[in-house]
Amino acid sequence: MKRLCESIWELGHPLFNAYLVRGADRVALVEVGISAVAPRLVGELEALGVAPDLLVVTHPHTDHLSGLGALRERFPGAEVVVGPGAPGFVAHPKAAAGFVAEDRYMAEALASRGEAVARPALGGPPDLSGAREVGEGARIDLGGLTLELWVAGGHAPGNLVAGVPERGALFVSDCLGFRYGRGGFMPLYFTGYGPYQDTLERIRAWGPEVLGLGHLGALTGPAAREAVAAARAAAEALRERVLAHRGSDEDLAQRLFAQVYRDELTCYSPTNIRMCVGLLIRRSREAETPGRPA
Repeated sequence: MKRLCESIWELGHPLFNAYLVRGADRVALVEVGISAVAPRLVGELEALGVAPDLLVVTHPHTDHLSGLGALRERFPGAEVVVGPGAPGFVAHPKAAAGFVAEDRYMAEALASRGEAVARPALGGPPDLSGAREVGEGARIDLGGLTLELWVAGGHAPGNLVAGVPERGALFVSDCLGFRYGRGGFMPLYFTGYGPYQDTLERIRAWGPEVLGLGHLGALTGPAAREAVAAARAAAEALRERVLAHRGSDEDLAQRLFAQVYRDELTCYSPTNIRMCVGLLIRRSREAETPGRPA
C-alpha cells in the first residue's frame, strides 16, 4: 500500500495493481486484480477504513477482472463500472475456459514463488451481471474529485482509462503495454496498432503527473512522461520488426516469445503469451494492409 498523492493510494500486489480514489462523498477502486490477490486488496481497504462505492474494471482480461468476485462478496453495495462491450466479451463461450485456466496459472505461479494464496482460483468465468456500462466521456462526482472515464482503443474490448484531473492522475492499465521491472515495455496492441498509438498520444497530451499502470505500480513526474515515450517507441520498433521479417510468421512468433517471456511476465502461462505474440504479429500486418482495420 502506497499513498501516491492526496486522496489516492496504490494498492494490491506489485504485479497486479489497483488504485483507490477517495473523494469526500464516494470512493472508487480502479482495477480489481486477480483472485489470488483479492484478499490482499480487501485487507488494505479494511486497514484504510474504506468501503468502495465503485469498482472500476479497466478491461475484461483475466488479470484485470478475476478478483472482482471476492470484492463484490466483501463489498456488496459497490457498483461495478465497465467499458462498452465488456460484458459481452466475458460472456462469450470461448472466453470462459481461458479465464479459469489463466487465473489458476497465475495463482500457482505466485504460490511457487513462496507467496500466500488465500483464495481459490476461479471456478467459472467472472460475473458482470448488474454492471454499469459506461462510454466515452463519463464523469462521476466523488465529492471534490471527479472520476473521468474515456474509452481507449488498441489493447482490449471495453478498455477504460480513468482520470482524476484535480490530482493530475491517470490510470491507464495496459495501454502502455507490460512494463518489466528491469526496464522496457512489451507492446500490447491486441485490437489494433493504430488505435493503440492514438491512445498513447492521448495519454501524452493529457500530461499526467501520476500515471497508474496495471502492473509494477505507478510512475510520477518526469518518469511518467518518459514511460509514455518509451511505450510508443517499443510499439513502433515491434511493428517495424514484424514488417521487416522475411521468414515465416511461425518462426517470428517463436523468436518473439523467447525474447518477451521473461522476468515478471512468467506469471502468465506460456500458452497465453504465445497467443499474445501471434496477435501482435497479426495486428502489425493489418496496419499495413489497405482496407483492413489498423
